[in-house]
Amino acid sequence: MTATMLDRLQAIDINVLTDVVRQDQRCPDFVIRDWSVGRLSDKGIASPDGLFRFQGNGCSAGQDGPDYQDWSVVFKMVKPTEWEQGPGETWYWKRELLLITSGVLDRLPGPLVTPRFYGVKEMDGEAWIWMEYIEDIAPPRWTDENYIFAAHQLGRMDGAYLTGTPLPDYPWLNITQCRSWFTGFGNAIKDLPNIWENPILQQVYTDENRRRAVQFRADHELFHSALDRLPQVFGHFDAQRRNLMIRRRPDGQQELVAIDWGMAGPGPLGGNLAMMLPNSAFLFELDPVDLPRLEPETYRAYLEGLREMGWQGDEDLVRLGYCAWTWPGIFYPEMVNWDATAETLPGYKALAEFFLDHADEARGIINRLGL
Repeated sequence: MTATMLDRLQAIDINVLTDVVRQDQRCPDFVIRDWSVGRLSDKGIASPDGLFRFQGNGCSAGQDGPDYQDWSVVFKMVKPTEWEQGPGETWYWKRELLLITSGVLDRLPGPLVTPRFYGVKEMDGEAWIWMEYIEDIAPPRWTDENYIFAAHQLGRMDGAYLTGTPLPDYPWLNITQCRSWFTGFGNAIKDLPNIWENPILQQVYTDENRRRAVQFRADHELFHSALDRLPQVFGHFDAQRRNLMIRRRPDGQQELVAIDWGMAGPGPLGGNLAMMLPNSAFLFELDPVDLPRLEPETYRAYLEGLREMGWQGDEDLVRLGYCAWTWPGIFYPEMVNWDATAETLPGYKALAEFFLDHADEARGIINRLGL
C-alpha cells in the first residue's frame, strides 16, 4: 500500500499542495520552487502506512534569487480499520477529522497543543489531513526530564477542565474509553485460560501472577464502573511517546504537542497520565524496567499540574484513575503470547508486574472509597 500511496502523492495537483504550503508559510502568494515527498513514520497502529512528509523550498511571488525559504508539511491518510467500531467507541476512523472540522482542537485550554491543520478532505472511504510539521527537540528515547515535563503539562490541561473549562459534547467522541478497548479485543482474549502453555508466558507470569491476571480480567467491570464515577476531563487518551513531541516556542519555552487525536474524548481524571507512561513502555518506547524509578516523579508532576490550575480535590481520586486505567494489563498475556522473545523477556516481566500491582492498588482504593 505504501508504494501506491506514495505514487498518488508524487502525482498530487500542485495547486492543492500550494494552498497547503501557503497556509503553513502564512504567505498568500508563496510559490513552490522545488518539492519532494517521503514516508514520515510507520509506527501508527491504526494507519501505519498513512503518514508522509512533503518538503521543499520556495518564496513569495516576485521574489527571486538564492534565498529560498525551506518548508515542510505533513500529510496523513486515515481510513476504517479491521477493528472499526461505532462513533462513540474507540476505533472510529472519522473521529480525528471531525475533531478538526468541528473546531474542538482549536478550543483546547492548553498547555497541550496540536499542530496547525491546513485542510481535511473525505473521499472514497478515506480522509486526507494536512497539518503542520513539528520540529521535535526531544530525543527519540525521552529522558526522565521529558516525561516529567509532559506529565506536568497533562496535569495542567486536566486541571483546566476540572476547574471550569467545559467538556466538548459530540456523539462521535470516544465516550466508552476502556470498555470499547475490552469489547474491541473481546475475540482476542476469550481464550485466556488456554494460552498459559506458552513457555515464554510461563517465564513472565509466576503461578501467583497468573492467578492475579485471571482475576484482573474477571474484575474489568469493577474498574470500568469506578472510572465512570470519577471526575471527567477531555483528553487525548493515547498520549504515549509516539504521539507526543516537545518543541521550542518563540519565547524559548518548551511546549508539548500531541498528534493523532483519533481516540480523544471524555474520560477519567488520571487517565491521560496512565496512557503516557505505561503505554510508552507497552510499546517499548520506554524500557519497562525503568517504570518503578520514573513513575513517582511523573505522577508527582501530574498532580502538581492539577493543583496549579486550582483543583483541590481528593488525591485518592487521581490515584484511582491512574491505577484503574490499566486496560492493557487485561490483554497483556495475549501480547506476551504473540510478541515476546527471549530478548524482550525482562521488559515483559517488569510490565506484567506493573499492571498487576496497579490493578491491586486500584481495587484497594475502590473498596476504601466504597465505589
